[in-house]
Amino acid sequence: MKRLRKQTFDSGIPNEERGGGRRWTRIVYLALLAVFGLALVRVAFGDYLVLRGEGIVLRDRVDVGVEYNATIQAVYVAEGQNVERGEPIFALRSLDATRTLIQLQREEIELDTQLTMARAEARSLPRLIELAEERYATARSHLVQLQELYDDNLVANDVIGLAIDREFRAKQELEEAIASYDEANLLIENLGETIGRLRRVIEDFSSDYDGGTVTSPVDGQIGPVLPYPGTVIEPGTHAVSVLTGRPYVLAYIPTGTLFSVDVGDDVTVFAGTSSFEGRIETISSFARSVPQELLDSLGRPERKRVLRIQLNEDAPPVFSTVTVRHSATAWLPL
Repeated sequence: MKRLRKQTFDSGIPNEERGGGRRWTRIVYLALLAVFGLALVRVAFGDYLVLRGEGIVLRDRVDVGVEYNATIQAVYVAEGQNVERGEPIFALRSLDATRTLIQLQREEIELDTQLTMARAEARSLPRLIELAEERYATARSHLVQLQELYDDNLVANDVIGLAIDREFRAKQELEEAIASYDEANLLIENLGETIGRLRRVIEDFSSDYDGGTVTSPVDGQIGPVLPYPGTVIEPGTHAVSVLTGRPYVLAYIPTGTLFSVDVGDDVTVFAGTSSFEGRIETISSFARSVPQELLDSLGRPERKRVLRIQLNEDAPPVFSTVTVRHSATAWLPL
């Protein structure tokens, strides 16, 4: 078989070498595709692959309120102001507290009067007991003499009967005097204890009311909500919150994750472009509802595990929302 000769064709159009631009376009395309795929993985499974939780910065809170109806007269502090223990926070006026204090003082006066009378009676009873003992001894001696005469048939029955009656009444008066003395001493003891407790109650109530001045119970920072002058507060409600202690983060992570967290693990807390180092202090053994501050506008209520994270040094502002990542995987884009 004869091999055909290869034919060449010249179109007159010069060949151009393929440049490297398409190569870079392909690389950029593949990179964007990888980023898109990674974003899908992050949205769908990221929370279950690595520690990534939303959290909120908090401090321990002490609520300051009163145990009676009152009206705020003046507020001495501002939101976020640092206060020391015993520093005045606000002034109030309470008719209920004034009436209660007057009633307690009136009861103290009445009990003091009863105690004075009981002590006076107790001082007079020993002499009455001596007189009763003398009357009883005389009646008893007279009865014994008459009994001897009665045995010799020298005294009539009615005479011996009267002697027995006098001896019985004398003994009864003596026992009543002794019982009255014991009751008076017991009353004095009980009144003394009652008055002591009442005075402690008055002192505590007067100290708490302090003329209407309410002070901070701890060193800390005034919370974000303050009452206005004229606000009426009721028992069981708080007027001011004092934030105390070091700031910490409550982070919420899903249950059933592929990763594990333990107390003492190092984490990184992100607040915007700033990052803070911390350590897991406690892990709640139950799932808790995620607070509204951490839910999206279209999010539905969830229940997640709760981590308490103690920050090492600096901290974001209190009540700010943050993102928590494990320090070992904080660099991952998941």
